[in-house]
Amino acid sequence: MTEAPLFLIPGGHLAFEIGFDQHEAVRELINPRVWTLLDIHADLQGIPRIVVLRRAE
Repeated sequence: MTEAPLFLIPGGHLAFEIGFDQHEAVRELINPRVWTLLDIHADLQGIPRIVVLRRAE
C-alpha cells in the first residue's frame, strides 16, 4: 500500500485480496491521511476477503 498512491489519481480506488483472518491487521495498516476504507467484502463463505480503498483527495 505504500507505493500504490504514486500510481493512482486522487479519488482513485485500490482493491486487493487478503488472507483468512487478516482483516483486522490490514485495517490497522491503513493510513487515514492517504486512504479511506470503503469496504471489506466477504467471500461466499462470509470470510472478509477483499479490501476496497479510495485514495485521499
